[in-house]
Amino acid sequence: MECVPVLGKQTLKGGKIRKSHMEKFTIDSPPDTAEDEIHQAYKELVHPQSPLEQIGAIEKVADLALHCEECASVCIGLLLSSLLQLKPKVPLRNKILKCLPTIKSTRRRVYQDAVMRILRNTLSHTDDSTSLLQGVVMLSENMDHLLIIDLPAKDLVAGESRAANSVIMELHFLMSRAMLQGLNLLWEKCLKESSAVETSSTLQQIQQLVKSSTWYLQHHYSKSAVHSDVTMEAERLLETVLGVICHPTCPLDLRVNCGQLVAVLHRILTFGEMDSLVQQVVDRVGQFTYLPNVAQLSIMNGILCITPGKSLYITQRDVVLGVEILQAAVSPSYMSSDGIVALSAIRLIQQWTLRTLEALQSANETTVALKSALDFNSPLMTNFREYLWLAWDHFLDSVKHSARETFMNLIKIHNIIDEQQSKYNFLYICKTFLRQLNSQKFKCSAVSCMVSVVGSKCLLELYPTLPHDLLHFMKDPAMASHSAELLEALFTQHQREVSLTEWQSVWLSSFIDLFSKEMQAFGVTSQSPPVRQHLVKSTKKLFQRIRDGLITLIKLMVRNSSPEGHLPMDLNPESLESLQAALQESLGIQQFQGDVSLTQNSGLDELVKAQAVSAQMLLLCAWRCVKEVSLILGNLLQDMPLFPSPCAMLSVTNVRNIGQYFLTQLFETKHRGAFEQSYVGFGRVCERLWKCEDEQLRKLPEEWLTQVMTLIQDDCDTKLCATRRSAGVPFIVQAVLSSEPNIHQAACLSKTMTVLLTLAREPQYDGSEARIHAFNILRSVYRDTRLGDLIIPFVSEGVKAAIRGYKSKLWAERNAATLLFAALVTRMLGVKQTQDDLSRKNTVSALVFFRRYPDLFDFLKDELQTGARGIIEGKLVPALFPVLLLLARLAPAPVEGRTSSVSLAMFTPGILQCASSSVLQLRALTSHALVPLVPPSEFQSVVGQLCSKASLTNQNDLHGRLLCLLKLFKNFPENASLDLKKIVECILSISWAATKSNCCLVTRSCALELFTVLCVQHLLPKTSPELKIMSKDSLSLVLENDSAVNVQPWSTYCKKHAVEFLLECIPVENLKTQSLSYYLFTNSCYEVRECVLENTHKLPDLPIEMFMLLMARMMSGEENVKCLTLVYQNLYKLILRPEVCSEVTEENFSSIVKLTLSEVRQDTCIELRDAVIQLGSLALHSLLSRNQTELLKEQLSAWVLVLMKWCGSEHGDGTRLVVAEGVAGILPFLHSHPSVSGETRQQLLETVVYELQDDWSQVRERAAKGATALLTCFSNTMHPSLHPARILPKFCDFIGSTGTSESLTLLVTLALKEDLSQGFGLSQNDDRLFDKGEMNIFSENLFVARTAAQSLGTVLSEWSPSEEPPMFLRQSILPYLCSLAAQQSEGSETMEAIYNESVYAAIDEPDDPVPVPSSLLRVEPQLHESIPIAKVSHPSDLPRERPLYYFQLLDVAPLLRRPQLAAVVQQGLY
Repeated sequence: MECVPVLGKQTLKGGKIRKSHMEKFTIDSPPDTAEDEIHQAYKELVHPQSPLEQIGAIEKVADLALHCEECASVCIGLLLSSLLQLKPKVPLRNKILKCLPTIKSTRRRVYQDAVMRILRNTLSHTDDSTSLLQGVVMLSENMDHLLIIDLPAKDLVAGESRAANSVIMELHFLMSRAMLQGLNLLWEKCLKESSAVETSSTLQQIQQLVKSSTWYLQHHYSKSAVHSDVTMEAERLLETVLGVICHPTCPLDLRVNCGQLVAVLHRILTFGEMDSLVQQVVDRVGQFTYLPNVAQLSIMNGILCITPGKSLYITQRDVVLGVEILQAAVSPSYMSSDGIVALSAIRLIQQWTLRTLEALQSANETTVALKSALDFNSPLMTNFREYLWLAWDHFLDSVKHSARETFMNLIKIHNIIDEQQSKYNFLYICKTFLRQLNSQKFKCSAVSCMVSVVGSKCLLELYPTLPHDLLHFMKDPAMASHSAELLEALFTQHQREVSLTEWQSVWLSSFIDLFSKEMQAFGVTSQSPPVRQHLVKSTKKLFQRIRDGLITLIKLMVRNSSPEGHLPMDLNPESLESLQAALQESLGIQQFQGDVSLTQNSGLDELVKAQAVSAQMLLLCAWRCVKEVSLILGNLLQDMPLFPSPCAMLSVTNVRNIGQYFLTQLFETKHRGAFEQSYVGFGRVCERLWKCEDEQLRKLPEEWLTQVMTLIQDDCDTKLCATRRSAGVPFIVQAVLSSEPNIHQAACLSKTMTVLLTLAREPQYDGSEARIHAFNILRSVYRDTRLGDLIIPFVSEGVKAAIRGYKSKLWAERNAATLLFAALVTRMLGVKQTQDDLSRKNTVSALVFFRRYPDLFDFLKDELQTGARGIIEGKLVPALFPVLLLLARLAPAPVEGRTSSVSLAMFTPGILQCASSSVLQLRALTSHALVPLVPPSEFQSVVGQLCSKASLTNQNDLHGRLLCLLKLFKNFPENASLDLKKIVECILSISWAATKSNCCLVTRSCALELFTVLCVQHLLPKTSPELKIMSKDSLSLVLENDSAVNVQPWSTYCKKHAVEFLLECIPVENLKTQSLSYYLFTNSCYEVRECVLENTHKLPDLPIEMFMLLMARMMSGEENVKCLTLVYQNLYKLILRPEVCSEVTEENFSSIVKLTLSEVRQDTCIELRDAVIQLGSLALHSLLSRNQTELLKEQLSAWVLVLMKWCGSEHGDGTRLVVAEGVAGILPFLHSHPSVSGETRQQLLETVVYELQDDWSQVRERAAKGATALLTCFSNTMHPSLHPARILPKFCDFIGSTGTSESLTLLVTLALKEDLSQGFGLSQNDDRLFDKGEMNIFSENLFVARTAAQSLGTVLSEWSPSEEPPMFLRQSILPYLCSLAAQQSEGSETMEAIYNESVYAAIDEPDDPVPVPSSLLRVEPQLHESIPIAKVSHPSDLPRERPLYYFQLLDVAPLLRRPQLAAVVQQGLY
């Protein structure tokens, strides 16, 4: 036997035959007695020189087979042996298959004997899985080509028909035995493999064997040729396949294929009784007793795959197979938290829909029975849809996508059955879902699927605002894709249904409105230059810090128990010099900064500040060094070839040392930045090692994991840090587990989680550091998103361990348990959509939750009952908090009781008992937890239960009941059929809790809030006597300044809720009266004032009488910041109304401006400052429009300085927007108002330029509108509104066109801004290293500089010699030139050399630009008169000792050639 080296995989490219087309063969050589031509053909076949020669060898062998019977036997053996080793769809294989029919028809007997000999030899290798696999695959795929018995009957000679059955029987037996033996060998090999690559290869072989076996048994198995031996082998094969399908490591795809094989085998053994198979699988009887859920689903999927659609709905023994399978598939037992089970179930249901569609589309006698079984409103179809909704909301994307495809098929099914009725039914679902789009994201997708059935026009007529609502939802990242899907379906379908004009009127207006508001942020301005500049600056800082980092001290810094602020040296005389050097390096060398010197006589403040700055810099450099070293080692090990590669540059010892470095860093480092970056590098190391071919390297991650598990259980070990959340220890475990290959079936994860959960659960570890480490590691593992569904089976036990950890007497253990519980909540319920933990947007369906984690139902119920008993006994029960928090994050289950035996009402008694807790926060949490547990049908009963036992004897119990009622009515079921009259009677029976009869202000406050909510929901009649009594007592509480009430706790909150109740119950007209408003506005309780002011702000039309009340409150000096903010906001809202503004006097406006100027200069909160700027700008605008004198010059100048101060990017968006509004209000008066000075005008114009470069699009747009209005006023021509980037050149041209010296100075300032010097490093006064200001990444300083320089050049080119020279020539450039001349006259270089190399070169080559230096802006007036300047009349007359070449730096040098500028230069230099 000869073996040929691998020549490559066969591919065809461009129609040419390449070397890669040659195939590898291992074939027995022909006998010595064979003809020489056969030996030559064999040599060319197994040792080809080219692909053409190999193809030619096949043709030669086929031709030689026709010469004689002896040659035919040898040649057929060669061809079939080659065919065994070729993969499907290989050209050489097709060549052999084309040759066989000719040989078969010519040499019939010899061919039959040769084929059977090869098959017997191949299928009888009981210990060679490869041969067995090759034989099964070849016969199942090529039986028609190989066997004579498949020829037409007329072609069979006498005797061949009698031999056919014996051949078939022999083949059936050989194939059954080969399938059994091959599957046993391959599966045993798969379980023993340690390499991921080898395991994957073996699994592929098993897949191929199972598929081929299924194909053979389904298409070639003949019942007439079956005997007992074959039946026995089939039964043994069925047992083996069941063993594979039940094994926990069996992949999902293999399970599906094995399910088909099980179905085929059962049909063979029971002669087609598939309904009995379904029943046995579902009931788990006989050999199917121990089937897991996923195996059951795979077998039922296999039944569907092998059964034609029309056969599914034929009634046999009063059973319809298709109905039985669907009923089993949608049963609650398959609604599991296990992602594999959920995926298997939805795939089964999807397969059912495909088969059902096939049955419906083929008209036959089953159609009537089928349509009856699939009635839309039948219990089966109802359960089916409810299952789909749950699956569509699953956490696995693959389950969601399959659910969507299944629903699409379901729509087609109902359309075929009854199209008109289907449209009506799906329209009802659409109506239900469209009212709840923001509650569950899948509903958008579901409606988009139904649009084509119900019609877009119909939906838009029912919901005209639907396009606008969907566009609004697109702003939410979580809803964007779902909203876009429904939006696209709607407008696409609508376009088919209506005319183009009608379609455009509906959709174009909505889209244009959206894009005009939302898409302005995506302007055409490129952000690249500032990003590049910032990157260069940051890189420079990084290199500087790395260079300066003091290296031997890294370990002492990052491994110190308190690295922040640690400086490993004392302030003694010997170390002062070292400290001074370190401080100087950390501060950097800056211009205009004196040396930093420390001595023994330095003051305490200087020493403390110096030490703080040095410590921060030292720590920064230390952990960044650790970061860089870790990343370098990680990349090194990730990219370099490792042993046993001949190119390996790292030995096994090197790799071990690198791993030990990471372990040491992660064990001992205490600084979070250091061990987080070490984790990144260590993760890359583990990811590479898991995939190594060498077993030593491949097992290193598991060895390190074992080492960590051993260390955390060793109480004597002092390496590990039990504080700082176990520091780097969880990162070691996380790096190993998250990088473990999927092919290992998460073996390490399972083993590690078992150990950790044991440490977290077993009582012998109570109070130990091992348990704390276990909690911290579990928290890290649960938070790792890369583990995905693999971690889900361990979630329930983790929750149990965390809740038990709350009961510990050790604070550190309780703290670690709290962090673990928070991570588990995120893992189970998803990331919070809002900051409020208990918001409805952060909930998940209770039914879905307990189906995913069924073990938690009984556990939470037991913990709740235990805690409730503790509360009754007067104990504090810390473990109740996580239980209630988890229950509070659940949403009501709309289908409870119909598809699940789980009843959430079982939690209600325990919840109600917890409501009487003496802990206030626990009572509040209890009220949140009660809401999802009360279905609409039990709402009235629970309300009655809460109200019936309420009394004043136990205020804690009363408060808990009121809180529960409050939360229940805030989530009042709108569409439920409730007896509102009885509910109102129950509520009014406890109205005494909101009156003066209740002396406890805590419960009275809660009762008032409850009745306020009921009034808002219009559940209480405002004429009821109980309501009148509550209103009277509330008014007395607010207006009467009772000292006995004021000293009680909660008095302010009670008064606030009383005011809210009054504002809701008393008619608005009564509140507008002067006396009542005055009392409320001047109430001593600021909560009352705040409540009234908030209500006033919400009113659509404030009464004019409010103006004087608000003015009086502002003038009297409101002390509360929130109230004062509301006063300013209400005044602004009032003055905006023209009828109010016309009644306000100039004195009032002047007072507002003075007060706002005084207020804005103080250190106030952001909201108050924004309101002050907003009101002050409006008042100043009103004054400017009325008063055309110079009396406002001082106030305007001061206000403009305020606007300039708060327009910077370091301030908030809201502040910058109100500043932009204020500037835009003043701009129309800039040109002609006498109160506007030249300096004020320059400051305002500069502010507008900065706003046009703001980070926020709204600020830029507002500035652009103001600039457009200014251009319109100045030119008396209407200017179109332009994009901020496009209006900037026009605005700079406008600045230059004003012709004032201030405007030209502004253009020079803007032109030089890009080159302003910026210090590097820290000054000695900077003692906060990590404080960073906001950076405007949108600003284009270079673009502004070029635009300003271009406008400046245009102005200078048109400057008249008779006009006064620009201010910048006299105040900025001239002093700098004089200073430079004085400095250079003292140097070795002569003025003549400077002048010759610069000035004349600039004049002769004016097109060579030079960047503008920041030093041109320096003003040194003391040198102005010290150096005489000669007059010149032309550039050629310039004296050579004057360095005028710096004019070239302003791009002005090219203009010096113009005669009209000579006088300007002359005047400026004189």
